[in-house]
Amino acid sequence: MPILEQSQPPPQPPLSPPSPSQAPPQASPQPQSLLPSPSILFFFEAIKILTGILYNYENREKKSAIYFFDEFHTVMEGKDVRLKVFFNELYLSSNPSSKNESS
Repeated sequence: MPILEQSQPPPQPPLSPPSPSQAPPQASPQPQSLLPSPSILFFFEAIKILTGILYNYENREKKSAIYFFDEFHTVMEGKDVRLKVFFNELYLSSNPSSKNESS
């Protein structure tokens, strides 16, 4: 079986320093943030918000404890709309597509 020669790429010209008219692009004045948008909460932030809402709900507003998740979910999202993303992520983390419809 014949050995095929590999073709060599054409030689590249040597790199020269950029001329003043070809100055490198300037970095943007404001660095890109690696933090999530304000509508997205870290887990600890969501828990802090939830506990604050619950404390106010039961102690300052003198309302009875919440025992049902649907009511809890509605009250929490009503007090802080950012919790909607938290509850959605919490639900998706339970991998609902792999669950039986009755569970």
